[in-house]
Amino acid sequence: MTPLPSLERDKAAFARLADIAERMQGRQWGMSSDGERVHLTTTRGGGEEVTIGTFTADALSDEIDLIAGALDDLLCFIRLRARAVEEFRELRRQLAPGDRVLRDGDFAANAAMLCAERPFQRFLEERGEGGPVRDKDAADARLKVLLNIASKRQLNDEPEAQARWVSLRGDYHIWMRG
Repeated sequence: MTPLPSLERDKAAFARLADIAERMQGRQWGMSSDGERVHLTTTRGGGEEVTIGTFTADALSDEIDLIAGALDDLLCFIRLRARAVEEFRELRRQLAPGDRVLRDGDFAANAAMLCAERPFQRFLEERGEGGPVRDKDAADARLKVLLNIASKRQLNDEPEAQARWVSLRGDYHIWMRG
């Protein structure tokens, strides 16, 4: 029996796939045929259509469908994972005690530092709507929407805002571990 891959390897594999999906944003894969062979094509950013693979007459239709659908399947997998993480977060929030008490610490500064880090920006991209999160300012804006706050200072001053931040930060650490 083959041992399961380590969590770290799975995390690295997912990060690699998410990075590829990000770079392939907006591309469409299609198929064409010259009568004898089926060609896998893509349209790149400049509108240029190129053949990225050719299947011989020996390839079965299921094999062609599997390969030709890989990009759509990858994007679906990433969306499903994001939804599962969101559901997990919601369940965890429902199980958390209702009494919220302010914790000691500078949560606003912690949030600001994380917003400057690319992995946290990628994590925020999977959260909510609003498109890519490619810099600190976009991360700050997405964070405020997700936490329903106007200012990061609220993370130090308001128990509910702080609890939402602690939960989101916990989700980020889970996301980082894969």
